[in-house]
Formats: sequence, C-alpha cells, structure tokens
Amino acid sequence: MYGFLSAFIALFYGFEVLRILEMRYGIFARLALAAAAVALIGGCAGLFDDVPGRYEKWAGLIDEMRAYERRIGFSETPNFLQIAEDQESFTYCGRVPRLQLPYSYEDPAIRWTHGISREECLALGRGEDVYFDEAEALGEIGTPLTRSMLDAPLERFLYLVFHEDCHDQFHFSAGIEEALCNVIAYQAMVAFTKERFGQASAEQRLVTGYVEMQSERSLLTRAYYRRLAVLYARYGRKELTSGALLRERDEVLRL
Repeated sequence: MYGFLSAFIALFYGFEVLRILEMRYGIFARLALAAAAVALIGGCAGLFDDVPGRYEKWAGLIDEMRAYERRIGFSETPNFLQIAEDQESFTYCGRVPRLQLPYSYEDPAIRWTHGISREECLALGRGEDVYFDEAEALGEIGTPLTRSMLDAPLERFLYLVFHEDCHDQFHFSAGIEEALCNVIAYQAMVAFTKERFGQASAEQRLVTGYVEMQSERSLLTRAYYRRLAVLYARYGRKELTSGALLRERDEVLRL
C-alpha cells in the first residue's frame, strides 16, 4: 500500500512537498486535506511546442537569482544551463516492508529505484509499502531545466533553483543536506522576492504563503510520525500483533 511510506517520506525528505498518490485505502488523501492542500511537487505539464519561449520566461530571472546567490556566498553551479526538451522530470520509487519503521529516507530498509515508471514501481513493491514520485530537478548533477520545471509556478521555480544550487555547496549526508537546503531555500526565496518584486507585491505574497504552508505541513507530518513511532514501539515489545499494528497505523493516517 502507498499510505504509510508516502507519509514517512514526506517527513524525512527534508519536509519537501512530494506528490500525493492515490492510495489503496485512501488514507493519505485525508492527510493531504489536513495539510491544507499543499502544492504537489512538479508543475502541471502543459503543451511543449514552445519550449524556447518558456525558457526565455525564466532566463532573466535565473541570472538575477544567480547574482543574489553570489551575494549570499554561493559558488557557481552547473545547474540550469541547458534545457532537457525530452525530459519531463526525474522519477524515483521507494519500497519498504510494511512492518518496519524507517528512521530516515536514508534508512537502508527503503530500497530506492530511479528512472522507472509508476507501473514498474508498483510491480516491484507488491506486498510492501510503495512510494513513487517525480522531481523536476536534482542537485549535484548539473541538472537541466526539465519541461515540468519550465511549467512550474513562480514560487516553485524559485524554490527549485535555490534548493538545487544549495546542494552543490555542501557535502553532508543527504538526510542532513536535504533539510538544510530547504531552510536556506525558503529564506533565500522570501528575501529575493521581497528585493526583486517588493514587499507588498503579489509575488511576495505567493512566495511567503508557499513557505508558510511547507512549515505547517512539516509540523503536521512530524506529529503523525511520532504517533506511528509509538505504535511500532508497541509492536516491537510484542504488545501488538502485526495485524493490529497495520490496522491502528491506518487509523492514524486516516485522521
């Protein structure tokens, strides 16, 4: 089933916004509503017959963002220097046994596979908790501008550039670096937008709302995870059977 691993990854992927998939039991759909309908990762894909035109929309802004990055101490990165016209996004699939509670998305209990379809992910994870998602960009690989990134709204685009460029500045473990780059990206996009568009601008309101929503969702997801940790601890002490654990877990995620 999807629900548990999806909720877990949303917590430990640096509190990043990840796509809410249709669940076998519909449990994560309710979590999404409780999280105030957070924006899904990835902009809506549009018609791709004007990629150069859509690139021009962002090119000048990227130059301004890079100038701002230099001012706050970032080194130059090879990211976003080219367009990947044939690439919508980067896909990844996570699978974990249902009776294990990973401590992080780096936990070796989660087996990650990249570059496969949702259908292939489901086939690999039969009988397990499965998570499938797509990212518009990846840091530390000289990531290009994918089609989904070109279609992203302003607040998402700003987040992606600052976040992925941040990854090129550090060499920490992924679990630490992901959260760190979220904090830096959120602060940078708010400050940059205020400077570029003005404090009372519509752009500033959009960006501030985006950042506030991610913070709220992070707190909510942490609360859910703590409740799950209590259940798994009880299972570990043999106070719950495996069936009872899974039933009570589903009830937590349905709230």
